[in-house]
Amino acid sequence: MRNQHQMKLSTVVEKFKAKQSAEILALRKRVQTGRDEQKKQRQLDLERLLQRYQNVKSELESQQNIERIRAEKFMGYQVSSKTGTSQVASRQGSAATLGTGS
Repeated sequence: MRNQHQMKLSTVVEKFKAKQSAEILALRKRVQTGRDEQKKQRQLDLERLLQRYQNVKSELESQQNIERIRAEKFMGYQVSSKTGTSQVASRQGSAATLGTGS
């Protein structure tokens, strides 16, 4: 009777250990799946952030290029208008000199 009870107890303990091992294995699998998902999500977030950075960078470069072109145009008009004015003035001065000399 005692031997039979001992065998039954041993069987119950073995079943319990097998059940615990299966639960631990399932839990480890869940943890690994969670890590994989988190890693995938971080990668997606990183790619999104890098894309956003590239978009902002190209937009700023575009705006800067437009401003540079406007500044060059403005400076070109300033220079040409100054040169134009001085050319007109020097022509008038030359004409005046020529006019007085005649």
